[in-house]
Amino acid sequence: MHARDKPLPILRVTTRRERLERAQHITNWILGHYSDAVAAIGVYGSTARGSDEPYSDLEMSVLMRSSSTPGRDERYVQGLKISVEFHTVGSVYRRLQRVDLTWPLCVDQFVSVLSLYDPEGHWPKLKLVVDQLPCESFVQAIREGIVGELLENFAKLENARKRNDAPAMRWIAWNLAWDMAMISALMNRAYFTSWSRTPDEILRLPSLLPAVKSLMEKFRSGDLRSVRGLHRCCETAVGEVLQHVAALGVHVQVEPSLAAPPREQIGGGGPGSKR
Repeated sequence: MHARDKPLPILRVTTRRERLERAQHITNWILGHYSDAVAAIGVYGSTARGSDEPYSDLEMSVLMRSSSTPGRDERYVQGLKISVEFHTVGSVYRRLQRVDLTWPLCVDQFVSVLSLYDPEGHWPKLKLVVDQLPCESFVQAIREGIVGELLENFAKLENARKRNDAPAMRWIAWNLAWDMAMISALMNRAYFTSWSRTPDEILRLPSLLPAVKSLMEKFRSGDLRSVRGLHRCCETAVGEVLQHVAALGVHVQVEPSLAAPPREQIGGGGPGSKR
């Protein structure tokens, strides 16, 4: 093995068995330390899915009955990165019901869980909460994501194009692609397992707009040399998203009215198929 192929000294290859044994050890400590204040404990991420790799970390969620515990504890233990997040039960239920542009990345850690302690059945209840969210929640989140992020970033891309700033165009286009990934997930009522797997998982969404797919494949291939081609790809994808959501009744541009606030001027409709 060449020197450049060796991992940093702080990293160590860890097996799935070692990760699960460490998770059980942490669970026993938490239960012994916090006792009845603990509502549920589980492992999420690649270890929970069984797709963990040699240098994968261990991620755990702890549901507490009160907020008298640390929010997150992160550390390296014998070469293994361990992250334990503490949440109150109520805050998790409320977060999953609040659909926004970040929702597709926050759901998995609470619904795709390898349960280590759950006497009241919170993990399956949380999955049910996600499955039963009303379409209106996704419609509103899609509109806010388009207005608040997607169109704003496209305007920045246009400004960079006008001043011939190629590095800025590539950076802004990456942010634009990220916005489209989140909006596409909302259209499908879907969520991603992690941010690093998003580029692959978005291509498996049941309903992915062709121009958005082309943009995602462009980034996955790393072919960003032509900023003119990148701009054209972004412009086409944004136009296709706007056309598609308009057909769903998500109106991005509305005439100002003193009679009704903007939220009441948004049309009906619903996102794509349930995951």
